[in-house]
Amino acid sequence: MIRVQNLTLNYGDRYLFDDISFTVTQGEKLAITGRNGSGKSTLFKILMEQVRPDKGVIEKPKEITIGTLRQELPADNGNTIKQEVLQSLTDIKVLNDELHQLEEILSNPNTDEKKMMAAVERMHDVHHRLEYLNADKIEGEVEKILGGLGFSAGDFDR
Repeated sequence: MIRVQNLTLNYGDRYLFDDISFTVTQGEKLAITGRNGSGKSTLFKILMEQVRPDKGVIEKPKEITIGTLRQELPADNGNTIKQEVLQSLTDIKVLNDELHQLEEILSNPNTDEKKMMAAVERMHDVHHRLEYLNADKIEGEVEKILGGLGFSAGDFDR
């Protein structure tokens, strides 16, 4: 569950948010609509802790992650639609990168025992977090999301 209470954010003399409150419960779907400049992207930045509001409380369990896609993609970066969505899942990417670094530490014969034990312990935590995020099933989830947005299976790899 995500709960926002009394959120306020000013830009100069203009209130972008003035004492707004809402709750999103597990399984609930939410649409955020509005004109350009009305604060939709800023609201997500606040929820992702990239922007600090002037006042208000945001309650969100640590295991809940929020990801966004850029509104405008680079014209020719060579990525498919599916790759762009997968890249937006930064938590999974960061954890997979950390897992790779831990594997390098463990495979190094010069790693001392204390560092090796710490790496094994951290690897356990990383695996647990990846399991919680269903990282092994994420491609299927991305395909479901893209399908729900109206993309055909043939569009995924374009």
